[in-house]
Amino acid sequence: MTKTIDPFTGTWQLNIAQSKLPWPAPQRMITVIVSDFEEISVREETLDDDGQAHTITLKARFDAKDYPVTGSPVADAVAYERVDPRTIKGTIKQHGKPILVETVIIAEDGNTFRGDYLIPGPDGNNITGFAVHERCTPRKE
Repeated sequence: MTKTIDPFTGTWQLNIAQSKLPWPAPQRMITVIVSDFEEISVREETLDDDGQAHTITLKARFDAKDYPVTGSPVADAVAYERVDPRTIKGTIKQHGKPILVETVIIAEDGNTFRGDYLIPGPDGNNITGFAVHERCTPRKE
């Protein structure tokens, strides 16, 4: 029996030109994801808009429970849910309070994913944006 590889597993680069982020765009972002449909580990290497390097790591199950985030200047926990094989929903938190909700959908061909972001605004108005990531080595079917 052949085990299906989670389509999110791989190395991804942010396509800044195709993204509309709700925060200043980084100079570069590479994300390595290892996932098996039950849990996910993420390592994000970012060179922010000011040229500062950040390495953000996390390991979480898709059970909507909080798991620690390390290396982030803004978040300390994440809770993920697997909506379907190509969709993940996450709530990013700081001190137990949601600061961002993301819905990430991978394309049919498995070579790009888009994260749609919603940030609760202090005035009740939500701030939105999205990021497009491309697989560093295209997936071959």
